[in-house]
This record gives sequence, C-alpha cells and structure tokens, in this order.
Amino acid sequence: MDSVNAQLAASRKAYEEKQFEAGKCVGAEWARESAEWEQLNRLRREFVSCESSTTTFVGLMGDSLSPAKFLAEAIDGEGGDWLWFWWGVIPPDDTTPLEDVEWLCGFADGALEVFDETPGGP
Repeated sequence: MDSVNAQLAASRKAYEEKQFEAGKCVGAEWARESAEWEQLNRLRREFVSCESSTTTFVGLMGDSLSPAKFLAEAIDGEGGDWLWFWWGVIPPDDTTPLEDVEWLCGFADGALEVFDETPGGP
C-alpha cells in the first residue's frame, strides 16, 4: 500500500507541476501580448507571488466560489464579465479546466514575471 501511495503522490506532484507550467506560459504570453498595465498592476497588488502555493491562492480567494472568477476579478476589477476575460486569454485548443488552481496560480506567476521584468512595470 505504501508503494501505491508513493506512486500516487508522485503522479499528483507531476500533474500539478505540469499544470502550473502550462498556466505560467499562458500568463506570460497574455502579459506580453495583450495585458494592460492597469490589469497587471491590479494583479500585482493582489498577489505577491503564488510560488505554486495553492494554500496562498486559496487563502486569498476567501469566500469566492470560483478560482477563475476570483483571478479574473483581481485582474479586471469586480463587475466585469469574468468568463469573457478567460475566453480572450485561453487558447481555443486548451482544455485546461478553469477550476484548476495550479494552472491559475501559474498564470498569475507567469504574468507577474513579465510585469516585474518590464521597464515601467510595478
């Protein structure tokens, strides 16, 4: 049983790392290609850095029912159409579920890395 648990733990860790990196690539591309300074600045104010920490991300979410909605509202401000934001960001062939916290955390980290390295960033 211990070997099964170890195998599942390793498999989960590999999956989470893959999702984080996939989100990070999309977040960096969004920051370079279409993000506005104001959006990235809002994101920076909300997140110091996820550092692949679902605990940090979930803690920041508070009572929000949807991690994707929480992140979109952090970027675009409350009251916007959060699904519309994601439709403009996620490639049509990407089947990543918007409820994957590791992917969303990676998205935030990727976008913030670009913002932090850009002259005129934070």
